[in-house]
Amino acid sequence: MTPRSIHEATTLASPVHNDESWHKQDGSIFILNGRYQLPIDELLRDLYLAADDLVVVGGSLIDGYGNAFSDVDVYVVTERRPAIERVEWRRHDWMWSSSGDISEKRSGVLHETFDYVADTRLAINVEYIERAEAQARFEHACARYLDALTHTQPLSLLSYRESHFLHRLLSGVPIRNGSLMEAIVGKFDTAKLCYLGYRTFVGNYPAFRDVCGACVAGNWENAALLARSYLSGQMMALTFLGGQSNPNIKWVLSKARGMPPDYKGIVAEYERVLLEPIRTADEQAKIVWESLDLIDRILMASHRLLDLNPAFLSTHQALRLLREERQRHHAHPDIEGYFSLWEKLYAETPDKIAEMVRQSIATVVEARTAIKLGTRRV
Repeated sequence: MTPRSIHEATTLASPVHNDESWHKQDGSIFILNGRYQLPIDELLRDLYLAADDLVVVGGSLIDGYGNAFSDVDVYVVTERRPAIERVEWRRHDWMWSSSGDISEKRSGVLHETFDYVADTRLAINVEYIERAEAQARFEHACARYLDALTHTQPLSLLSYRESHFLHRLLSGVPIRNGSLMEAIVGKFDTAKLCYLGYRTFVGNYPAFRDVCGACVAGNWENAALLARSYLSGQMMALTFLGGQSNPNIKWVLSKARGMPPDYKGIVAEYERVLLEPIRTADEQAKIVWESLDLIDRILMASHRLLDLNPAFLSTHQALRLLREERQRHHAHPDIEGYFSLWEKLYAETPDKIAEMVRQSIATVVEARTAIKLGTRRV
């Protein structure tokens, strides 16, 4: 990629606000609060384009989470990926095709380029995707969304690559043929993607069991680590309900800080519990119970957001489905624990998650003789 594609702005175009991560002005995209300038014409000249290709710039720098080591993510939605013969391969730091790294190959089609930008630590990552494939990804996500409205069970995840693609296209900045977006996206939108993200992270009974296991083993160091991780997953779920569709959990703290002012107290407590130093076993145990108590608050805060957005399954609808699903399962402490936890997602219940963990621990009975294991239902 030529060194001209991104450079430090000689002047900050105005107005630039402290909370503005990027803006578009005078044929350029300014990122990191105006520190870097991305001239659109220069970027387009560095791509391998056909006349009707859609080009979108997205990623963490557009979301407002990125930094001076982040990538500028560019998607080119095209009828056909460019042939390798068109690629000036010596100009790129890395290139990929469907068969892998093709920096020394001279045939096939181009999927992706990655280039470090001179005089900065930024990089430009360009992915070429065919229009039919892009439409199929949105259609698949729409089908998963409609499925999510029919049950409360954990969803089969969209792949990491799919989720990021959908997010970046929906939240990105079209810089060429933006009118083509509607035909590609179809009936899908950001609210539906946010609901899929919420359902991906929320609840997570296996993570709950992991915390229980570490506690019963007396491994408070690991329990604290797992409880914080579990807490971060539930905070991610809340940020999706708040309209932030970035699926990468590494940005969870930035996403939390981007929640509306009504959630300032929860976010401040999350920052404290997440970042507070813990060294002794007592401090580790304390952070476990504080993490679980904060999850209770996060779930309660989620109820209102679920009921406010018509694109989401309401708490009333979800409870009805959940209770129907519960009747189809046999009795077992973990089945009961699973549905008790899930009920907290949609209703205020007297049980606190910390108490649920203590009750789960209490069910583990140390026997003097080995317990014969089996899977037969009684």
